[in-house]
Amino acid sequence: MAGQVRSPIFDSVWQQRRDAWTDLEAADEPAGKVRDLLNLLDPVEHFWAFPGRPRFEQVRRLFSAFDFDRCARLVADINRAMADDTYRGRISWRPSDDNAEGSASGSARSAPSSTFIW
Repeated sequence: MAGQVRSPIFDSVWQQRRDAWTDLEAADEPAGKVRDLLNLLDPVEHFWAFPGRPRFEQVRRLFSAFDFDRCARLVADINRAMADDTYRGRISWRPSDDNAEGSASGSARSAPSSTFIW
């Protein structure tokens, strides 16, 4: 079912949020599913320090601008940082340079493993 977000019973908002970010990275369906996942995350991201509201809005802007490669890399970076807890270290978490809006560096980093057919 394209455009439908899975809705199992969750033990917590944290679990639902984590699964939504994972599903967002693995999305290989049309834009409807991605849009649904972003809409699901929108209200809960106000309450989390990471990735933070500005970074979440950056994901949404990249998706809305059809910049799917950069959006996919940013989502993959966010998921990796959440899974590894690397954003909690003493060094401030920062996505790869090619994810920064307006960045002209164009890092030679490889694309994430997910398909991202939006």
